[in-house]
Amino acid sequence: MSVNLISTVTVGAGGQSTISFTGIPAVFSDLMVTISGRTNLAGVGDDVYMSINGSTSGYTIKRFMGNSSNGSSSSSSYTNTYVGDTNGNGTTANTFGSSTLYMPNYTSSQNKTFSTDVVVEQNAATAYQMLMAGTWANSAAVTSLAFTCYTGTFLQGTTVSLYGVNRIPTATLGTTPTVDYLVVAGGGGGGSRSGGGGGAGGLRTASAFSVSPGSALTVTVGAGGAGATTSTSSPGVAGSNSVFSSITAVGGGAGAGEGGTGGAGGSGGGAGAYGSSTTVGAGTSGQGNNGGLAAASSSNGAAGGGGAASVGGNGTTTVGGNGGAGALSTYSGSSIYYAGGGGGGTQYLGYAGGSGGSGGGGAGGVAATSAGSAGLANTGGGGGGGGASSGVGYAGGNGGSGVVVIRYPDTYNAPTAVTGSPSVRYINGYRVYTWTASGSITF
Repeated sequence: MSVNLISTVTVGAGGQSTISFTGIPAVFSDLMVTISGRTNLAGVGDDVYMSINGSTSGYTIKRFMGNSSNGSSSSSSYTNTYVGDTNGNGTTANTFGSSTLYMPNYTSSQNKTFSTDVVVEQNAATAYQMLMAGTWANSAAVTSLAFTCYTGTFLQGTTVSLYGVNRIPTATLGTTPTVDYLVVAGGGGGGSRSGGGGGAGGLRTASAFSVSPGSALTVTVGAGGAGATTSTSSPGVAGSNSVFSSITAVGGGAGAGEGGTGGAGGSGGGAGAYGSSTTVGAGTSGQGNNGGLAAASSSNGAAGGGGAASVGGNGTTTVGGNGGAGALSTYSGSSIYYAGGGGGGTQYLGYAGGSGGSGGGGAGGVAATSAGSAGLANTGGGGGGGGASSGVGYAGGNGGSGVVVIRYPDTYNAPTAVTGSPSVRYINGYRVYTWTASGSITF
């Protein structure tokens, strides 16, 4: 079975009287709707109504309800579009009702049936649950659904999601010829003693990458590089490469210790404070960007490491440079930023370390008080550079580990073999495999 998100509506400020889904594609076997709802009714539960294809007739619905206040149950019948309750505005603040509606065979030429599981939730005895079964006496395929409530307004935060479900595998086209991939290497570790931020791991992504059946394709997830741990001026360690098949993303460059030059990598590491070098930690073309520089030999702020989307920030007299920004990908089924650079550390009390770049970059250490923060695991973020003061150096943060994601349409067969225990999701018509540990895949 595969479950594919078709569309989600989240109600904004001011509320919304109707939540509609139109143009529902006829490519699934079933439909499923989830509702997290709250309305402006002053009471506990508010009625929710569903219109199919704009129709207000032909419905027969049976409800069984239990009320937790007295343990009783009751049943009722309806001939309108009522499909259950959701939380009214008289329930505990910031709580939402929960409903799941399931409609099998929505494209058939027979009458449509559906069932609903409803919970009206609050921190009180009057919460209750419903089970409902309904029929719409109409042979038309379902192309639109609209939801309204009795009092007219769904409140802000209400979320309704429509999913297409394939009960029977749709893999009719054989082995997939291509996949989309995202390969992110491990981020570099930050330098110590007002050290530079680690460079983000290299990021490579593309669609329609050709794969051949029968051969195991290697998946390697690169580790993040260690941050420098000594109190003296030491660089961090470069991140490790990540690999999918013939695609290699280069590990992030090491952040420099005080006075040093950032290391080269997928994205380059940041320079250490008090540096006078004009040589940047170089990024790899097509994978990342250069690290930053210390502004001058008298600069107390180290530079940020480069990120997938921008160069690392330069250090200044009082502030560490920010890590370079990471890049956004939706291949996993969620919108996630990857490969942000680590922020540069700084020296002296009252000065500020650089921020980590979006995409998992660690923040630079604050002068006289802290080590650099680690890059976020499975983003390829660079580690932050360590702070320093009065001859005392603080450690750099470790780089974040990498990740490998591939996806392809779920109309093709599942792989014949997969290792490394990737997570598997079926979303938006794709099979999505996400590795956080090394393995392989065979089509």
